[in-house]
Amino acid sequence: MLNEANCDLYQLLDTLENVFQPEARARQLTLSFERGSTVPHQVMLSEKLLRQVLIKLLSSVIRSTQTGKVTLRVQKDENNQLMQQKNNDSLSFNSLSLVQFEVEVTDLEAVQSKLQTSFAIPNQSIEALIFNQEIELEIAIIKQLVHAMNGEMRVSSSIDTGALFQVKLPYKLPEATLPTRSQSQRIVSLVPGQPVYRILIVDDATTNRTLLSKILKTVGFEVQEAGNGQEAVKLWQQFAPQLILMDMQMPVIDGYEATQQIRQLEHLDRPAAEHSSGSTIIIALTANAFETERKEVLAVGCDDFVSKPFQREALLTKIAEHLGARYQYKEI
Repeated sequence: MLNEANCDLYQLLDTLENVFQPEARARQLTLSFERGSTVPHQVMLSEKLLRQVLIKLLSSVIRSTQTGKVTLRVQKDENNQLMQQKNNDSLSFNSLSLVQFEVEVTDLEAVQSKLQTSFAIPNQSIEALIFNQEIELEIAIIKQLVHAMNGEMRVSSSIDTGALFQVKLPYKLPEATLPTRSQSQRIVSLVPGQPVYRILIVDDATTNRTLLSKILKTVGFEVQEAGNGQEAVKLWQQFAPQLILMDMQMPVIDGYEATQQIRQLEHLDRPAAEHSSGSTIIIALTANAFETERKEVLAVGCDDFVSKPFQREALLTKIAEHLGARYQYKEI
């Protein structure tokens, strides 16, 4: 079952643009994000899966592009064609709309060269023509994730324009906007009646773990701690946390390797498309805010990142965004 919640679509797009711009510039590519005027600010869908789809797609395209321009275009699909084609009783089509994400690569010499010889390669997919085997596999995973969100993905290409990737996803409008907290309010506890939220803290510094544990336990989360990546993988299997706060620089096994191991174990447990909606949320704790490090933590399988030193309210808000947790506040 999809973990659908209110998603700030504008904020997600801004974050991704900041993450990928440095690599695009390093490759002398022009990367632009375009957002249609009718795209809603907040939508209800699986933000976790959407983030994975866009990160994997942008990473694959940028890695395979030698020259030219990469554009991520987001717009509302006024035709609702996907909903007319699908016949799924579990979806309430009357309350759903479609948002379309397009990643376009123009002036891509490698694409044009391969397409010019495509007629000599019968039964060859567009992905096989454009990409190497590793990136072709990434595209296959993206299609699985899109399917898990009840959407569809199409790939097209031409010698004149390059490659175009279209992803259409159904969404609902939130019943109410996300609650906002005034600067004079402090988070004190979880609202009663919610599920038990289990959080694993992974950090080699005892003082950091103690501080985080105290903050989270005081609010009402169930918490366990690990001092390195090896302990984290073992505790993840035993504790089954919904969310991990993962320090990335640790001895024995660092946060990068631990995250990759957890993701691999998840895929062994269940197929990617089935498991992604229920996989553990991993938030990287990084020592700095460098864009290159942000991209690296997302690439290994982290869902988000928080830079050290963190602010208590900002960290708790970030956790709530991913878990859907609701807090009680008091005036300060």
